[in-house]
Amino acid sequence: MNSAWNGNWKIWSEVDAARNAGVRVIHRVSMPTFELAHIPVEHDDEGHAHMPAEKDRPWRMVKAVGSDEAIRTSLATCASSEKTPTSA
Repeated sequence: MNSAWNGNWKIWSEVDAARNAGVRVIHRVSMPTFELAHIPVEHDDEGHAHMPAEKDRPWRMVKAVGSDEAIRTSLATCASSEKTPTSA
């Protein structure tokens, strides 16, 4: 398991606890497959994705955003989302 998943789970747990305590929390991005959807990845013969090294991911994202209109549109949609069904 990627260490980011542990961090993401902790963030989600804190958001959930706050909501259960009656605090209105807007959690804008929660996409388990965000990187798979936005960073070009290689696939092996069986179709399994092989992610780039963690140190390369930010640069791969910059390159993808600079060269792919669909990725720019997707990121803009994520960033501009005001409310999701679970943000109440």
